Amino acid sequence: MSTPEIYPRVLFITPHAFNKVSGTGITFTNLFKGWPKDRIATVHNDAMAVTTDVCDTYYRLGGDEIRKFGGSITNQSETQDDTGLISSSQPSGRMKALQAAKKWIFGDGLPQRGILTPELGAWIEEFKPDVIYTILGSNGLMDIVEHVQQRFDIPMVVHIMDDWMSGAFKTGLLGWVQRRRMLKSVRRIIEKSSLRFSICDAMSEAYLERFGVPFESFQNVVNIEAVAPYVTDPTVLGSPVKIVYAGSVFEYAQQQSLIDCCQAVAQLANEGASVQLDIHCPPSHISGMEEQFVVGPAIKLHGPLTDDDDFFSTICSADILLLPTNFDHRSIDFIR
Repeated sequence: MSTPEIYPRVLFITPHAFNKVSGTGITFTNLFKGWPKDRIATVHNDAMAVTTDVCDTYYRLGGDEIRKFGGSITNQSETQDDTGLISSSQPSGRMKALQAAKKWIFGDGLPQRGILTPELGAWIEEFKPDVIYTILGSNGLMDIVEHVQQRFDIPMVVHIMDDWMSGAFKTGLLGWVQRRRMLKSVRRIIEKSSLRFSICDAMSEAYLERFGVPFESFQNVVNIEAVAPYVTDPTVLGSPVKIVYAGSVFEYAQQQSLIDCCQAVAQLANEGASVQLDIHCPPSHISGMEEQFVVGPAIKLHGPLTDDDDFFSTICSADILLLPTNFDHRSIDFIR
């Protein structure tokens, strides 16, 4: 069997690229580790720094490819989550007012459209992809997915890692317009795809009912042998009792619940309990809100765990692993 048959040339079109921080970036890294680098290329608009141990060929989308109503692709007070939707941090007073008006009118984000520019087209032509691999994303990014598929007439693989479309664009005066466009794009891409992945059997069954096409179940992978050296006796508590949360902090997923947990830990510490909460997350996710999390000396903020050894040793040495979840309808729709 020839190399092309074993390793097709995969073109990622994604809001999150290869990295050691986001769930999507880590999943990509684990799934494609060992794939020949010359057979992976990534078109992305990830706000996080990319890694090059698995893929070193990147095209970062800019304002020419994803055109927003009234502005460029992002500004300095915005970061992107796994879906390509926008969350804000450290806005100025004027920016806060503009963002409030934008949210009231448009909801989750400004209207946008994706353009297959000559530069992007030439870059893809040079790579000569055999297949498109995408987790979908913003309306503009999904436009690009469709343009590339039509232009190069190659099969697509869709991997959906959370049900973000259930809660997207449900707010704002004109949010319904973008939601209708988003749902049409999602359905078109899914129906055109040759292979579709979800993260579990229950999601595959739900999406079969929703979209009328089958999904395979697959998510991340863990090397059990790599974890084994860090496993500790769970019946032995540390002093202080160490609580650990490692992950994202999104307004529509776990932000408020994590704040509530910080307040609970601070109260326990004030009452004399020997307890500590360590939060490991990207600084941009809580930028400007640090004081809402660090409400006492028992809470400590750290950067993301980007090294496998650090990650496994940290979570295995914890006495309690925390998984905060908001209970508003949007968060429930997103997380489930």
